[in-house]
Amino acid sequence: MIKRTRLLIVSLVLSLVLVSTAALAQEPVQLKVVFPVTVGNFQDAKLIEAEINKIAREEINAEIELTFLRFGNYIQQTMLSLAAGEQIDLLPTVGTLSTLHAQGHLLPLNNLLDSHGQDVKELLGPDLLMAATFDGDIMAVPPLRNYAAGASMTMRKDVLDKYNIDPEELQAEVDAQAVLVDKLAVFESIYDLVKEDYPGMAPIAPGFPQNAGVITDLHVRIPTGGGFGVLMDKDSREIVNYYDTEEYKDLIKKVREWQVKGYVMRGAETNQESFEDLVKAGRAFSGIRTFEPGVNEKASGQAGTALVAICIVEPSLKHIEAVTWTIPRTSKNPEKAMEFLNLLYTSSDLQNLWAYGLEGQHYELTADGRVQLFEHSGYDLSALRGFIGNEYIQHLTVEDPADLHEQFRQFAEMSFTPITNGFKFDVTPVRTEITTLGTVIEEFAAALDNGLVDPDAMIPQLIQKLKDAGADRVIAEKQRQFDQWLEENGLN
Repeated sequence: MIKRTRLLIVSLVLSLVLVSTAALAQEPVQLKVVFPVTVGNFQDAKLIEAEINKIAREEINAEIELTFLRFGNYIQQTMLSLAAGEQIDLLPTVGTLSTLHAQGHLLPLNNLLDSHGQDVKELLGPDLLMAATFDGDIMAVPPLRNYAAGASMTMRKDVLDKYNIDPEELQAEVDAQAVLVDKLAVFESIYDLVKEDYPGMAPIAPGFPQNAGVITDLHVRIPTGGGFGVLMDKDSREIVNYYDTEEYKDLIKKVREWQVKGYVMRGAETNQESFEDLVKAGRAFSGIRTFEPGVNEKASGQAGTALVAICIVEPSLKHIEAVTWTIPRTSKNPEKAMEFLNLLYTSSDLQNLWAYGLEGQHYELTADGRVQLFEHSGYDLSALRGFIGNEYIQHLTVEDPADLHEQFRQFAEMSFTPITNGFKFDVTPVRTEITTLGTVIEEFAAALDNGLVDPDAMIPQLIQKLKDAGADRVIAEKQRQFDQWLEENGLN
């Protein structure tokens, strides 16, 4: 009898242990996720987190603690957290991928992608993953969005209509020119008309308020990392000092001509207003801006008048590694973190929640399935939707073209992938020089990019200051590393 009682007690204890273990096994894995916010409203973040967790619990038995940080504090705050060993399971990088990798804060993702992120790996493909690869280790996953961009001359359509100028014919005329300054010269006859008939409207204004001048966006060649030294075209393998090239000198001379002729907006060098606001106020006819699908439609809405974009710089894949998702070494469960990323990249419900908030509270869907955001709601990160994970499975907004995603795909197909995709310049040997070079360029940029000074007098001063700051050392070091990378990857 005593033995039977003891056996019964032991059986009960074992049953309780098994039940407790099973219950613990069902507890969702807790993940800590941070996300940078440059523009937008996340007052109702906890509501969004709760809805995300309903999906995550059901799909992968996980919950996230989602922390939004304003960009001004984001880098410093996350760096301090990593240095202190605090748990972060998913961390977006914002221009900091190389630094975080060099400091040893990140986990390689190759095996995790194979085991828990198969959909992410298939969606991104080798080109996008190569951009975040260091010595064979995939250290991050870029969001799936449009990376192709060129540069355009964006103009008021009503003004073109007044002069019976057909945008398609204008594009053909620009395309017929092989050299950039010759493409720009095509617009001068229009600028003369605008200057004559619209005395309060500048023929050309800054395309973006953060730009130093009206031609700043045309300085982008094929970047090679580190902020100094470029390839001049897609077939080149020679790193050069862009500011000491004939192309740069010709471009500065062209904008000087425009300044003398009165084409350039007065006060362009200190402008803080958006191009859309300048157009809306009747103060600007054109500006040099990013050329990619959807941008023009949104700008037209904000400017209150239709805009036309004429492509003047061929689109290419750019800045793939600028914003990426990473898994830090302080993650408590890297496998589950990758599993959540895999879900994020494949769930339209998660994408729309993160970008737009809750339907009925933060936005409504129109009859054709577009997002109409509510003004002054408690959540709106639509401006950052391209950085969340997979823009192609998100709802479009009422401002988007109906075929925006298809335009993205076609645009990517017509763009070229730079030879530098995957090259990571180690700035360590020339870090001081690069910092000084940036200061020198900033000193001259506004005056030169707006044509305020004589190029023949000022450009030699710029070149000499760059040389004094170590331009030749940076170019030589970058060329050495680039040649080595080309050889290692069989690309030379």
